[in-house]
Amino acid sequence: MSPRAIRFPKKSNGVKKAIREGRLKVPTSPHPFKEDHVPWNKDKTGVYSESTLNLMSQRALKPERVDIAIGNLPKNLRGSRHPLFGKHISEETKEKISAANTGNTYSLGHKHKEETKAKLSLIAKARHEDPEYTKRVMKSRRPTDIEAKLIEIIQRYKLPYRYTGNGSFLIGRFNPDFVNINCKKIAIDVFGDYWHEADEVLKRKKTFAEYGWKLVILWGHEMKGLPEAEIVSNIEEWGK
Repeated sequence: MSPRAIRFPKKSNGVKKAIREGRLKVPTSPHPFKEDHVPWNKDKTGVYSESTLNLMSQRALKPERVDIAIGNLPKNLRGSRHPLFGKHISEETKEKISAANTGNTYSLGHKHKEETKAKLSLIAKARHEDPEYTKRVMKSRRPTDIEAKLIEIIQRYKLPYRYTGNGSFLIGRFNPDFVNINCKKIAIDVFGDYWHEADEVLKRKKTFAEYGWKLVILWGHEMKGLPEAEIVSNIEEWGK
């Protein structure tokens, strides 16, 4: 492949001129920094003049760059309010910080008291029973492989179901994966065999029934093992 056929980063006018005059060779690979690449200044000192170092420093401290870096800090840690403002950490201090953090196993094997466990359990339970929390959590969720397969089947055979596993529809505090769109209260959940148990199925079916909904479970092994025609037939049968 010729050099012109390879896509490289945009070159400055000075680099282009140097290539034309033969003072600079055109690179033959668009990926010059592979694992076996050795930087030209590796293990070298004094390769930059004082003026070049000052220029590099000035560019690094341009207002727009500093603003970006500062913008990522909390307001109470900006400027003179930062505990390290105007200070330079010595090598000795760095070594002490490193030694202090080495082998820090506070959380390793740490166990909460029973009272703390009970409080955390109540907080988690209240959170998961909040429909708004469920919507926020499920909003960014993407279909799993078996859900994506069922979406394709539904679209291919024009079955009257819509994907709602992204939190767009709730029954109680539960979010079904699919719901019927022909005014029938039928919902479908696609469960992976590893992640779900029978107790969860009973709890969900009970909640759905309280709201007048019929819940059908499609298991992962059924989606993978059954012929597509049989899956379609089962879904059509559920809607009767």
